[in-house]
Amino acid sequence: MPDNDFDRAMAKADHEILRAMGREFHIQAGGRSVHIRGVLDETESDVLLKKGGGTIHDVAPRLFVCTRDIEGVSRKSRVECDGVVYWVVSIGPNDNGFCYLTLARGEPGTSLPVIDGWSKK
Repeated sequence: MPDNDFDRAMAKADHEILRAMGREFHIQAGGRSVHIRGVLDETESDVLLKKGGGTIHDVAPRLFVCTRDIEGVSRKSRVECDGVVYWVVSIGPNDNGFCYLTLARGEPGTSLPVIDGWSKK
């Protein structure tokens, strides 16, 4: 339980965010399956090209969850929502009962396909 008014207010807000904006996710970890509620932050990645060079700015998807719901989840756990598969890259610190899972797209342990050309012409 949060020990001050600010942390209590933040925890209440985080619960409301999960309730109002959350979706159901299925996680497979350590031989067990769990269904949790989370909010996926999947910012579109950008490719920024500057004169004389290139800069790539990629943003990994993150899943905001209640920390107690992900007990037993570890790196490379499989996460699925609406038929889209991700895997856990890292688990952020417990912040007042909530945390972020940083995700990668695709099945755990598989590499992304080789890029052999431009995706848009």
